[in-house]
Amino acid sequence: MKSLIKKHWPVISVIIIYFITIFILIVISTRMNHGHLIYAVDDAYIHMAIAKNFVQYGVWGVTKYGFTSTTSSPLWTFLLAMTYFIFGINEMAPLILNILFGTLLLIISHLILRKYVPNQLIIFTILLTALFVTPLPTLTFIGMEHILHILLTLCLVYSYIATLSAITRHRGYILLMVFALLITMTRFEGIFLIFVICLIFIWQKQVLYSGILGIMGLLPIIVYGIWSVSMGWYFLPNSIILKGISPILNLKGIAEWISVINLISRIYTNIPILILLIFSLLLLTYYIKKGISNDNKKIIIAIFIGTTLLHMQFVRIEWFYRYNAYIIFFGILILSSTIIDLKPKACLQKISWKNSKLYLVGLILIAIISFPFAKRAFTAIQLTPQATNNIYEQQYQMGRFLAKFYRGDAVAVNDIGAVSYMTNIQILDLWGLGNLELAKLKMNKGYNTEQIYNSAKKMGVTISIVYDEWFDYCGGIPSQWIKIGQWKVSNNVVLGENTVSIYAVNAAATDQLISNLKSFKTDMPKDIIQSGKYMEQN
Repeated sequence: MKSLIKKHWPVISVIIIYFITIFILIVISTRMNHGHLIYAVDDAYIHMAIAKNFVQYGVWGVTKYGFTSTTSSPLWTFLLAMTYFIFGINEMAPLILNILFGTLLLIISHLILRKYVPNQLIIFTILLTALFVTPLPTLTFIGMEHILHILLTLCLVYSYIATLSAITRHRGYILLMVFALLITMTRFEGIFLIFVICLIFIWQKQVLYSGILGIMGLLPIIVYGIWSVSMGWYFLPNSIILKGISPILNLKGIAEWISVINLISRIYTNIPILILLIFSLLLLTYYIKKGISNDNKKIIIAIFIGTTLLHMQFVRIEWFYRYNAYIIFFGILILSSTIIDLKPKACLQKISWKNSKLYLVGLILIAIISFPFAKRAFTAIQLTPQATNNIYEQQYQMGRFLAKFYRGDAVAVNDIGAVSYMTNIQILDLWGLGNLELAKLKMNKGYNTEQIYNSAKKMGVTISIVYDEWFDYCGGIPSQWIKIGQWKVSNNVVLGENTVSIYAVNAAATDQLISNLKSFKTDMPKDIIQSGKYMEQN
């Protein structure tokens, strides 16, 4: 046991730190949220709702009333469904799965680093940096598939590296194809990494393997797309279609979509990724110029650069550290593992006061470069409990209110996660993630106030809880709707807006909605600022 601990103490120590951090965040978060385990983004509950409905009703949808192509991570949603099938519907499953995948990620990262970094203290430092800068504790509390995506990214890259060795080549090819299948089932942008490796295969004149790898990566997307189309939905999930930025189909639109200037602008505004890219390019240049024979490191750096550029070009949003997390972790791991190659000879000798100015300049440069990463790590840990509190005070309260007073009714909302998981209501998703009709209108630029009104009337919607500001671009909320109240949260760090407005969609629903809100107001967290007609009446 002692020898095992001595041999693996870096990863054991970092895993313990990871567990302690999660425990502290759980304690702080649950205290803020009156004993409830709450995830840091509403989207986590979309996966939980689909998994719940799949297990209970055999329906792959945000409600039990029909199929919805809302998830862009079929594997994560399916894993949740399997845990629900075995252990019952519960709110702990995303947290436990993420802790398990986070632990496995640290173990695999340690095994990789041991091949390239002989110093255990340096390995410990790299793992600890990756833990907090990525940041894994925050991703754990987001309750989604991003840690699994990072894990599969590393597995895919180093399976490819295994194909470069005569000893592990056969096993490497098999693992490469398996992980290619899994990564696009987890997140569709895994295709960026697969595309880069396919190009390298072609460069190595292994066209057959490039083709097979590409097919394996595309297969989950194609199968899911065919299933979605057969159910009457788009080929791609609504979450990708509506959140992504598609090109305008003319020369100017396509030119702007693939514009290098726009790419540089996006990288420039993301300082940690900018730093990682600069160092990657410098390292690749260094290896080529010095004629260093370690092709593995050169290829891994090239894969990182290519994947990062594709990601920054085509994934143009970032929301609470989650979309570029796999880039950050991957970059830290591969760049840090090259430190032994770049160690100056002076560092191997006894420190001399004659070089004190050189050391001082070096420390200042290290501090400047490290600052954006340290800021990211500190801010993420600091904001995570508050993010869970935001979700608790807004979407979670919406779910409680609707579950108590509007069971089985039709309700219009623009955030569908918690309300779909916590209730069995019929949901008109005004943002379009869970509604095909409105998604088509948005895609065809036909979405307006009149369409919102007609869709709500057609579905028999009685009340609506929405962000008013989100609909200004299309003409605003229908004038026929009657605003009864508003809930406002303070210290918002993750919500789309601070305030949600509650409407009676028709006059007949007004009195009942006022009565329900008056009955519910004393059951709300005290920090929520309530206002509107129901607060003005005795």
